[in-house]
Amino acid sequence: MVNEKRPSEPEWPYLDSIISALSTAFFLSWSKKEHIVIPFINIDREDLALRSDTEFIFQSTNVDSSLLFFRDNLALFESLAAKGQLSLFLVDHNHISDNLLNLTSKGPVKVVGIIDHHEDKKLYMDTAQPRRVELVGSCTSLVADQYFKEALTTLGNQCPKSGEPESWTMQLSRLLLGPILIDTRDLKPEFGKVQPLDIEMTKLLIPYTGWSTLDGLFAKIDAERQNTDRLSFYDLLRSDYKEWTVLEKKRTGGQNVRVGISSISGLIQKYVDRDSIETMVAAIERWTQKTGVDLHLATFSGEQAGVGYQRQMIVRPILKTLAGLPQELEAADGMAKELQLERLALTDSLEDKGRVEVAYQQHNTL
Repeated sequence: MVNEKRPSEPEWPYLDSIISALSTAFFLSWSKKEHIVIPFINIDREDLALRSDTEFIFQSTNVDSSLLFFRDNLALFESLAAKGQLSLFLVDHNHISDNLLNLTSKGPVKVVGIIDHHEDKKLYMDTAQPRRVELVGSCTSLVADQYFKEALTTLGNQCPKSGEPESWTMQLSRLLLGPILIDTRDLKPEFGKVQPLDIEMTKLLIPYTGWSTLDGLFAKIDAERQNTDRLSFYDLLRSDYKEWTVLEKKRTGGQNVRVGISSISGLIQKYVDRDSIETMVAAIERWTQKTGVDLHLATFSGEQAGVGYQRQMIVRPILKTLAGLPQELEAADGMAKELQLERLALTDSLEDKGRVEVAYQQHNTL
């Protein structure tokens, strides 16, 4: 059972990925008793601390993360692959991620199942069974539809009442509901995420949670997700990171450019006050050196008193041919017009120190 990174997202599996891996492994463990099914979380164990929403869900559902398998345990799976004893069931992705391809070089590794809600890469068509790739809000909705209803029949239909001892139905229904609410923004259609199956599975799961209402649950999980107080700014850059490789013709003459984006909850001034702008740009430099990207964007979003929801960004061009990118962004016919960018003075004082980072307010918040 492998939880995969999302497209162009090399570092961190999200809540949806992790819970999909755990819950699918549970269901497979009783339906395929002749196999040992292990949920594998594709990050280092210590980095689970960066996923505060996942830790909150684990604590709320009595999941002991010390019993789980992380990237630290990869040698075990490589050994199994070398012996021809490893198969993969992919969840929240439908192709093997780059940092796990080494498994396939160790021995014959077959992808025996896929449950995913992203663009279908049309791989493993002849080996994956089930192979379910549907564009719903949350992968856990697909997991619930694929297995939860069947498990109710096989393992027993238990609808716990609030205060009763925890049953498998209570634990699994609570686990599955968390990502559905987060990925669909509390099932609200105005965000364009929720699909009919997400709503159907929510209605199916609620009676088994032992909760009388879901009021406030999304807010609690989302608050944990956005709680950045215990993370250093460097950890924030790592915790929600995506990366793309794009063909850049105008400035590089057709060179592939690696672009990294770190999404951070809260606005720039919050971290300037907490850490200082010098600490922030030093962390950005350290992270870009580690990732080796050619261009890095740190994006910020949050509520500003008296103004409402705001977006900001700090741009750091690393590749020499991209050095003039900030000036192009600010050009009247550039991205400044589309995104309504306004240069912020926060990073202006850094220019005298040879820094290249530039901060912007994005007035187009869509």
